[in-house]
Order: sequence, then C-alpha cells, then structure tokens
Amino acid sequence: MLALLILLTRFPIFLIMQVLNVVVRMLTTTSERQRWFLPTSIMQAAIDGRSMTSENMTSLRNKYMRSKVDRVTRIYQPMWCDWHWYLMIIDVLRKKLIYLNSLQDPHQTDARKTGMMRVVSNHLVVKM
Repeated sequence: MLALLILLTRFPIFLIMQVLNVVVRMLTTTSERQRWFLPTSIMQAAIDGRSMTSENMTSLRNKYMRSKVDRVTRIYQPMWCDWHWYLMIIDVLRKKLIYLNSLQDPHQTDARKTGMMRVVSNHLVVKM
C-alpha cells in the first residue's frame, strides 16, 4: 500500500525509483526465470543518453536476468516520463513492444513510445 501511495504522489523521483526497484527485485526472485523484471537504472540511462558501463551491465545481469537470453519470454521495464510511470513489456516470442499505461494521454503517447524505443535500442538489444 505504501508503494502505491508513493507512486500516486509527488515524492522525489529517487524515492519512487527505489520503491520500484524493490518491487522489481521481489518479482525477480519470485517469478518464472524466463521473465525478466528490470530496474529503473536501464531506463534512466537510456532517457538521459548515457551508456551503461560493463560493470553495471554485469551487475544487472547477475541480479535481474536469471535465464539465458534465448530462454526469455518477456521483459518488464518500468518507464518514466513527465511525472508519470508506465510499463513497457517486451514480448520476445511475438517480437512486440507492449505499452501499459493507466493514465493514457494521447498527447504524450508518442513521447513515451519514443522513450521505449530508446531503451530497447540503446540498452537491451545491443548489450545482450
């Protein structure tokens, strides 16, 4: 309940990211190995135009990517844009990006989808 309250208010972004990362870690340890739940650091680096170091990628692989790439069925990545969180799901088997947003705003959809493509192309596809 606290996590939901934090996401619905304007708490500092770093606090919100920490809460999301705790949830991501919990999902990682309790879900099927073929599903990856990724932390906000991947999204943040892509949105900021930063590259992730090989040490960071190795740490992320060890903590969150519990199966080999060829066995992954879905990848879940929380996304952030204009004080709003949404979820990107990469359906690996169907080769689709899924955009889940509880507060869809047609004026923001393109920007959010661009952010999704930036994360996928800069950090997920190349680095795996």
